[in-house]
Amino acid sequence: MEKHKLMSRFLFYFGIVIMVLGAIQSYLNAQMMEYDNYGNETAMGFEMRYFLMSLIPYLFNGAVVIALSEIVKLLISLNLKPGEASASPGISSATEEETAEIQEINWSLSESDEEKIYELYSDKAILEIAPSRMQGYCIVTLHEFNGQLNSYKKVVDIAGTGAKEVHDPVIQKKALAMLEQ
Repeated sequence: MEKHKLMSRFLFYFGIVIMVLGAIQSYLNAQMMEYDNYGNETAMGFEMRYFLMSLIPYLFNGAVVIALSEIVKLLISLNLKPGEASASPGISSATEEETAEIQEINWSLSESDEEKIYELYSDKAILEIAPSRMQGYCIVTLHEFNGQLNSYKKVVDIAGTGAKEVHDPVIQKKALAMLEQ
């Protein structure tokens, strides 16, 4: 995976180099010697039309190479397996920056929020529903109907239209730590 990332960086910088060297070459091509009526050299002149005519292909080629590097980056990010450096599309997991932005607030559950939780855990006995200090998350203490007498806690997100069990370990740890305080 690292060699693909290296190839993407190489293509990006190569596109920049194409553009810069193209600008230098275009500038050199656009400088013309001017001659007087007797054939003597008088001064260096700059022809803008020659500069632009030779610069445009270099800029286009550099942009194509940079676009190719971006395509390689996208393909790399799509090819990552879950649990690697970044999540694959469709799997939402909060990063540390996002969890730092979750505000700690004292709030209470409404009846509709409790109904969402009862629908989610209809096959289990709900012993307690406690709102965490993070808005939209609550901690549910559950017990299996036909299992041992052990209870366990789950973190549930009730911010959407339905309740969803949170599988992100960072949010789970933060919500459960707040409950213990």
